[in-house]
Amino acid sequence: MRGLTGLFRLGLALSLLAPLTTRGATPSQVDVSMKKAVAALYSQEGNGNWEVRQTRGPAEENSRANGTQWTGITAITTYALLCSGESKTDSRLTSAIDFLVANPSQGVYASSARCLVWSRVDLTPARHAAAQKDVDYLLRAMRTKGDAKGLFYYTIPVEKDETSYDHSVSQMAALGLSVMVPLGFEIPQEFWRLTERGWQGHQLTDGSWCYGPIYKIGVASMTASGVATLFITQQLLSDRSDCSGGANDPHIDNGLNWLGTNFDATFDASRETGKHHLEQYALFAISRVGFASGLRYFGKEDWYQRGADYLIRTQQANGNWVSDRPASTALGLLFLAYGSSPVVVNKLQYSLSAETGKPAVARWNQRPQDLSNFTEWMGHQLETRLNWQVVNLSSTVEALHDAPILVIAGSQALNFTEEDRTKLRQFIEEGGMLVGNADCDNPAFSEGFQKLGKELFPGYAFRELPASHPIYANEQYRASKFRRPPRVQGLSNGVRELMLLPTGDFSRAFQRRNEALQPDFYHLFDDIVLYAMDTSGLTRKGNSYIVQENAAAPIARSIKLARLQYEGNWDPEPGGWRRLRAILHNSQKIVMDVEPVALGDGKLITPAAPAETSAARPSEKEIRQMAAKRIPPAELAAAMGDDPQKAEAMINAKSREVRAELDAAGALSAAGHANFTLAHLTGTASLKLTDAERADLKKFVDSGGTLIIDAAGGSTEFAASAEQMLRDTFGAVAQQIESPLQPDAPMYRQAGHLLEQAQYRQFARTRLSNANMPQLRGIQVNGRIAIIYSREDLSAGLVGEPVDGVTGYTPASATELMTDVILYVTHNSHPQ
Repeated sequence: MRGLTGLFRLGLALSLLAPLTTRGATPSQVDVSMKKAVAALYSQEGNGNWEVRQTRGPAEENSRANGTQWTGITAITTYALLCSGESKTDSRLTSAIDFLVANPSQGVYASSARCLVWSRVDLTPARHAAAQKDVDYLLRAMRTKGDAKGLFYYTIPVEKDETSYDHSVSQMAALGLSVMVPLGFEIPQEFWRLTERGWQGHQLTDGSWCYGPIYKIGVASMTASGVATLFITQQLLSDRSDCSGGANDPHIDNGLNWLGTNFDATFDASRETGKHHLEQYALFAISRVGFASGLRYFGKEDWYQRGADYLIRTQQANGNWVSDRPASTALGLLFLAYGSSPVVVNKLQYSLSAETGKPAVARWNQRPQDLSNFTEWMGHQLETRLNWQVVNLSSTVEALHDAPILVIAGSQALNFTEEDRTKLRQFIEEGGMLVGNADCDNPAFSEGFQKLGKELFPGYAFRELPASHPIYANEQYRASKFRRPPRVQGLSNGVRELMLLPTGDFSRAFQRRNEALQPDFYHLFDDIVLYAMDTSGLTRKGNSYIVQENAAAPIARSIKLARLQYEGNWDPEPGGWRRLRAILHNSQKIVMDVEPVALGDGKLITPAAPAETSAARPSEKEIRQMAAKRIPPAELAAAMGDDPQKAEAMINAKSREVRAELDAAGALSAAGHANFTLAHLTGTASLKLTDAERADLKKFVDSGGTLIIDAAGGSTEFAASAEQMLRDTFGAVAQQIESPLQPDAPMYRQAGHLLEQAQYRQFARTRLSNANMPQLRGIQVNGRIAIIYSREDLSAGLVGEPVDGVTGYTPASATELMTDVILYVTHNSHPQ
């Protein structure tokens, strides 16, 4: 394979930036930094543009922004604002776009930056005509003679400079024309062949690139630009329709290798020839390499994190990085916009076990630009930037969760190690989803992928998704609009899809960028991504719902919870309770021990003490005396003096309370004591408990335990059967579940944890009448809320991933509600 396989083979140890005194820029800090940069850029706009002068200076030399490159500052600034999420209909941006339409370019830098703008806006006839002029200008500007062949200088060549070139200008031209290809603008293949040869021929022997012919020292900014440009030509020249694996590109590999050992030179001004805003310029080139390759790490370094740390540390108070230079601020903003964009899909780099003593090479990346092309296309549909990444199983599970989907592609049978399978299982249980792509429809891969599903989740089986599935029915592209009805094999836990295997080779379609010819692949995968995120999962890179226990957090109390086992799908979302355990540990100082317990085996309760050790029940006279003491003396005395019958009624009422409590205490003594404070019962299908299992539940509740029941995924089948089970087991008191608890219920009014409202998933809001308040229901037994029941899903919500197709609360609200339940129980449970 060209480039990427060689990168991993080389085992690069890339270090992008000089060591920083502070590290760890957070997503919120990045967000603040970007807003400051956006505000700074808008503050410098004048007359609908960002040019230093309002007219082109014909006497200026051709490299100057006020000369032939006039309109370029406005273009790169507009592009940066669009990439950062600013609306393309904002009047400040439409004015700038109108300025670009009205003022054609006369320079390569300017035309290249303008093409970037055209790729992000709706092309009206006037804009399309302006874009075509820029494309035509750039095609005429390529040098075709001598050492400059395949490269660019600042303007269309004239006789005296037709062999002049500059790598900085050249990389911008290649970038500008590359973004016009998906829009249908015709760029000859010969152009890309010349570009590739030109860059390859100018690579220095150490793997680097310099600025141009008068410079002989390789620099990081140009080396990153060279690698990014060769990724472009690789993408546009390689068919990749076969499944042979491809060849390495030593030019890409050598460039990346140089960056790994020389990148600190990025901030050496003398090495970079004294040019302005080099840090931002170089970082923008690096972000392009990161996006093209999909690499999160260059060696051991997180390139985005290191760059974000640097930019946040060096940003000025007014939002700029270099005072009064909008181009510098735009480039810094572009790095943050590129790098912090939501990561919607990861591709797995994996290995195969050796067979017959020969090393096995896994063909995991035969289409290296497939997901790059897809995420670029999907971002255009959603009018936002999206990212993708390459990950491997030496990474932590947390790193796999940068995206909700992990794609496994290949044309060979899969044979993961047990350690790898354990990591994949954990990723899925924590909310992730695997999607397989059989390159060239290879049956060995398809069979191996389905075998992997059986190994990971032996209780579930693949089946073809029905036409009513949310992937087909709820997302952006409905199945009825597909040219050919899609077919997808899915492995589900009854709540959500854990693994998907579409028929056909979507990777090939993405690599070829032929959305117009094969739209079904694009539309189907778009729907799969949206299903995995419920359209609410687009968050800045670095945000994560994964929670790890903080070992240093203080602990104030402990609680035991039983996960109730029965004959059925009793544990569809095991990752949810693991996540909640960490949240309670970190935020509530509670250690929660979670243990699976089979119903009917008696482990929920401790056997009752022998009858002879039980305390004698008070006599009726003693009960009256206890009741009288519960009435304020002044009230009782007044009633006895004025109305003896009223006083007698007051004593009788309190006597009934005392008897009820004595009855509860007697039942508690007879039944034994709960071994667990809480027990959780859930499922996705009809609940069928034996008499012994129901008796176990009754004893547990009577013994002081609290039972939590929810319909996983919002399963109506489970809900109906669970409600009938409660009526059969607990009798008339079970009628209390007909109405939700009131908003002022004590459970929602925990000290320091007040619940004002609940949020529901988008899927649930279309099916519920009250989509603002929690709908938990409670059953009082022996004077306390002993059973908490939810028809709406809590189990999937605890996992944290906002997958579609679930009738229930958002992950945040589900977590908050279950935390409320646990706080209420720990504050009000019977002492054991």
